[in-house]
Amino acid sequence: MSSNRLCLNADKTFFIWLGMRQQLAKVQHHTTERQAATLSVAIEVTCLGVIFDNDRIFSKHITSVL
Repeated sequence: MSSNRLCLNADKTFFIWLGMRQQLAKVQHHTTERQAATLSVAIEVTCLGVIFDNDRIFSKHITSVL
């Protein structure tokens, strides 16, 4: 990003860990720093109208579509 002179907007950027529950339980990081911005890990994010959750179940997306 920096080589293309792009800035990270922490208000619009989300960070999500994807995996099985056993794998997610091993993850210790709840925040990450990129380009002097601190990003918190989200449980679910929306991208192009699709709601992704960290368990990859898509239950919230399915209920929002129905």
